[in-house]
Amino acid sequence: MRLNILRKRKFPHIALIALNMLNLLLKIRLSAFALGVLFCYTSYGQEENTNKLSALISCTNDFYGTDDYLVSGRSYQSSNPRASGHANFQFADWEAGEVYVQGKLFEGALLKYDIEKDVLVLKRTLKNGAPVQLILNRNMVDSFRIDGHLFVPNNQEKSGYLELIYQGGMGFYQKHKKKYTTDTSISSPYGKFIDENSRFYIFTGQQFHEISSRNDLLSYFADHKKELKKFMRQNKIQLQRAEWQQLYTLFKYVDGLL
Repeated sequence: MRLNILRKRKFPHIALIALNMLNLLLKIRLSAFALGVLFCYTSYGQEENTNKLSALISCTNDFYGTDDYLVSGRSYQSSNPRASGHANFQFADWEAGEVYVQGKLFEGALLKYDIEKDVLVLKRTLKNGAPVQLILNRNMVDSFRIDGHLFVPNNQEKSGYLELIYQGGMGFYQKHKKKYTTDTSISSPYGKFIDENSRFYIFTGQQFHEISSRNDLLSYFADHKKELKKFMRQNKIQLQRAEWQQLYTLFKYVDGLL
């Protein structure tokens, strides 16, 4: 209807293009990346030379102002933000940590580890002053540390991350996970996030072995079953409920038995 009226009023062709663009922008929620590319296309899209692509890339880098090591990330949006609890490891809010990306250390990075989606999220401020949340490319992350907890890529499942608890003759890892449930209550009218049972992995140097319960652990180290049961009883260690320090003590003890 509007376009017909505009045609009748003989608006210039450029005005019609502008109106169509505005209508499109109202219908589409552009991500920070798309906005950057749109901005750059406007600036460089009319160049008639072989350097058009490099000019677009250069403009996008200027728009973002992020390090080359990090720009391969994608935009992040938390799921179910109104749910009770949160989807992150340890903290609901951003936490200063450190990330190794392809051998380069980034200290003081503002991080969230979303353990529902199993993604590491970085908060950055663009050169234009706008904040952006980026999911870091797992294939580029060597490791990261939040609140003293060290995480490495989960090469067992080829996705997400594992926390390294202890490294000796064997490596001992813990898999953290949360899930969203639609079960509602007066205190959680929009559902809630709950912790799932942890999984553990033992890395022998050649392959990973999954340990999901106390019995799995005792079976795997059957030759030391008696000593293990006694140690866990004396130190009041319940595998699924154990704190980090208890797990570290347990796995260090196991490693010493071998």
